[in-house]
Amino acid sequence: MHHIGYHLVCGIGCLFLALVVPAAAAEFGIVAVNLPPPVGLPGKPPIAAQQACTICHSGDYITTQPPLTRQQWNTQVVKMANDYGCPLSEQSIPVIVNWLVEINGKRE
Repeated sequence: MHHIGYHLVCGIGCLFLALVVPAAAAEFGIVAVNLPPPVGLPGKPPIAAQQACTICHSGDYITTQPPLTRQQWNTQVVKMANDYGCPLSEQSIPVIVNWLVEINGKRE
């Protein structure tokens, strides 16, 4: 019974948005947003980084972060895989960490 009420509320909410958003766009006009061109990953990224990291991160994201030690980068990559569901194999983690240390590593 709870699921029916939830779906009903969601359906009414979607219907409301479907009616209100176009009306608001017509009222206020449509705004064009020019985004910067996409930036590739820096350096020579491994294939695993190209396939996994760019799902969520832009290419310049790494170099806008403070330099991290190897251990700190490893912690970050493991967190992305374990906590955020980044599709990384165990074998690809040290490869990506090596690349991150090479392009934005902090001297230990």
